[in-house]
Amino acid sequence: MSILSNIFKQDKGGLIEKADKLVYAANFLATSMREPLEKKYPIIKQIDEEKFITVLTVAHVYWAVQALGSIKPKPDKAKRDELLKIIESEIIRWNSNGSTYVKDCAAFVERGIRNSTLADLESNKQLANDLLGTWAVWNLTGSSPSTDDELNIVRFIGVAVSDYMLAWWRV
Repeated sequence: MSILSNIFKQDKGGLIEKADKLVYAANFLATSMREPLEKKYPIIKQIDEEKFITVLTVAHVYWAVQALGSIKPKPDKAKRDELLKIIESEIIRWNSNGSTYVKDCAAFVERGIRNSTLADLESNKQLANDLLGTWAVWNLTGSSPSTDDELNIVRFIGVAVSDYMLAWWRV
């Protein structure tokens, strides 16, 4: 059984186990995204590997935290708070600034959604993906994405992270 299938295995463990493993899985997924992105977009080779992994790990963790709201059945406030506390503890253990980075990502994405004029859910989902990708590329390059490659990377990151993490909480 591969590491990835082990991480995403749905018939083992519960939400607490998932919360405990989230940062590890996010870091694994972030690391595994670099090579395909480098092959398609050579600009990625110019980005420090540690910075890349940090930014993409944070993006994955942020998206998984957002996905908590779509769990069925929805956890009560006490369970949600417990899961968030575990995640925060793990992200800080992974990187002492990890919690701050996740909050920065959240503020960026949520501000973009709040300022949006999109009305339908599907458009807002794509907007959220693009905002997440924009936050990542901005933090990787130090400026707002503007080239065709940077804009394509925005979409790639947003969709990939969303696809991976929306299923994270299935047990």
